[in-house]
Order: sequence, then structure tokens, then C-alpha cells
Amino acid sequence: MIELKNVTRRYLLGGEYIYALREVSFKVQDGEFLAIMGPSGSGKTTFLNIIGGLDQGISGEVLIDNELVAKLKDNQLSKYRNQKIGFIFQSFNLQPIYTALENVMMPLYFAKVSDKEKNRRSAAALKLVGLGNRLKHKPNQLSAGQRQRVSIARALVNNPSVLLADEPTGNLDSKTGGEIMTFLKKLNKEKQVTIVMVTHDEEMARYADRILKIHDGRIQKTIKT
Repeated sequence: MIELKNVTRRYLLGGEYIYALREVSFKVQDGEFLAIMGPSGSGKTTFLNIIGGLDQGISGEVLIDNELVAKLKDNQLSKYRNQKIGFIFQSFNLQPIYTALENVMMPLYFAKVSDKEKNRRSAAALKLVGLGNRLKHKPNQLSAGQRQRVSIARALVNNPSVLLADEPTGNLDSKTGGEIMTFLKKLNKEKQVTIVMVTHDEEMARYADRILKIHDGRIQKTIKT
């Protein structure tokens, strides 16, 4: 499903080039749960952003379902991010003035569906993550684990084929983090959603099928769990 071919990403900083990724070639299989690990500045989040179409200043090729991401026009890229990719963030990225239902509904404003359908799909996504009784609660009325579940519901509302998770348990205690990872593993196995997750936590990484270790922008090794 996802393939990187000789991908390099570099930035000009203080008159010299800093490499985030160096000639990375890698495949993520359809339905796989992949964890990416490495020290700060190793290129983990860059890897994730390139797959998500958020960072295109690269050399090399990125293919999703055998389609070159670099050849997508702006409107096609927006559609790709909205319909094929779901994003889960460490900081949840919820709007504090909106309810859980309204937060989950936000990606659907770009999907051109009716208000009735927006409500139906958003409520169904919240029910899927165990928050069917929290539709009208705002983020400050929810625990950290519940806020992350709202974030996951928002990522799922467009039925994406790929979930990209950047430190999804980073703001959670170990018990709550384990609950979130158990849910993501179940989602991966039962719905066949491909998950690519950045994490610094070895324990959380073991929920994945494979662990990709990155250092200084290069792949060091992959480990089957």
C-alpha cells in the first residue's frame, strides 16, 4: 500500500543542509501495524508527514496504492488526506469550544455530506471508541484518555485506509496508554486499517507487527514483534 523509494528530505539551516531522511526505501504492507522508533531528530515524524502528504519537499518517490503522491494536484492531495488518511496526535488537537460530536464532525465538512449524515457518522465513530454517551461533552469535561478517543474517532470518521499516529500515548499514563493501544490493535485486526505509529515507548511499540528503527535519517533495522 505505502512505498518510499530512495526518499531524502533535507533542510537548509545556517548555510548548511540538515538531513531529516537519507535515501530511505521502505514498504508498509496493506493492513500492517508499524511502529517507528528513534531518538529525537532521527526523522520519525518526517517519515510520518511524508506518508500523510504534509511534507513534499523531498527527492525520491512516495507511492500510495501505486500512485505517486508528488503528482497529485492540490485538490487531489487534499482529497487524499481527507479520505485515505486519518491523523492521531499526541496533543489530541481538539477544539475546546466544541463538543465531542462537533470535533469528530470536522473532517466531514470537506467531504460534502449532509448534516444528517455528518451527525450519524460522527455519533457512530464515537460509539465505536466507547464514547457513545459523551457526544455533548466538551474536551474539558473528558479525561485525557477520553480526549484521545475523540481524536481517534475524528481520524476514523471518513473510513480511512491508513491511520498515522504521532506519539498517541505520549500525554497519557501507562494504564490509559495501554487501553488506547489495545483499541488501536483491535481496530487494526478487525477493520484491517493500516496503522503507522511514531512512539518513543518500547512497551507501546510492541503492540505493532513490526518496529522500524531510525537513526540520523537512516533505517537501522526492522524488528518483528
